Amino acid sequence: LVERPLELELVPGERWPAQRSAAANVPDAMTLRIRDMPHMAQYVYDMYLERVRQCKDQYERSQGVWSAPGTLRASRPAHAPPAQHAHPGANDSDDDEPASTDTSTAFQPTDIVNEVEENPTDTS
Repeated sequence: LVERPLELELVPGERWPAQRSAAANVPDAMTLRIRDMPHMAQYVYDMYLERVRQCKDQYERSQGVWSAPGTLRASRPAHAPPAQHAHPGANDSDDDEPASTDTSTAFQPTDIVNEVEENPTDTS
């Protein structure tokens, strides 16, 4: 127990999970040492206030970009979009392959042959 420091060492700005390994050396200038519980409470409070301020700033910056639906008019496109059917799948068929016009591979019906005997012989 004597080998361990009595103060908690944090790297401010580092988020969990950290990209560095646990054994990596961190410069003392980047390390914050927490002395006791009141110091930790103050650090968490300050960090929370900073995060809220960042969120507010980001929200206010995004307010200039967003506009309510129906308040802006869209400009006309430079070119006309391709013609579309009333139904999205109207020009689609159930066939996976296009119809073949080649008569050599066209369907050729075959005669039906009854392979079952009409009068089975009684073997008993």
